[in-house]
Amino acid sequence: MLTINFLPLKLETSSLKLKVRVIDKTELILDIFASRATTHIGKLQVELAQLNHLSTRLNKRVDSLRKTKGWYWLKRAWRNTA
Repeated sequence: MLTINFLPLKLETSSLKLKVRVIDKTELILDIFASRATTHIGKLQVELAQLNHLSTRLNKRVDSLRKTKGWYWLKRAWRNTA
């Protein structure tokens, strides 16, 4: 377990290279809460927290893609699907 904060793209790349699931500390904590939630409201709260965490990670990934050539491809792909 590492306590280093990686960018989302770096976590995904590490996960593909190591062929194991690589998660950050927040995701680990949310997974623990999800496994222990017993009430319906508790499960919904954990799911909301997981979705909020995922949305910030996706925003960071888009920001990191903007700095590379991948942003042009992504923007073009979005236009084609819309």
